[in-house]
Amino acid sequence: MSPDLKVSIILGRPFLSTANAHIDVGKGEIKFNINGKEEHFTFKPRPERESTVKEVREEEPLETPSPEEGNSED
Repeated sequence: MSPDLKVSIILGRPFLSTANAHIDVGKGEIKFNINGKEEHFTFKPRPERESTVKEVREEEPLETPSPEEGNSED
């Protein structure tokens, strides 16, 4: 069976801790120790995306009732 190079894998924190994983996103590599053998994998980091936020405006803060005003029922 040939290896499938497009399969995603999910690595959980317990595994990463146990395997003494070292992840270098800048270099695109992961190193672990599995059964006393160091394994090395490379990956292609995703390109950064542009923000979907087009404009940020400062709005007036919402008014909240003061403790004195509260929800008193007279």
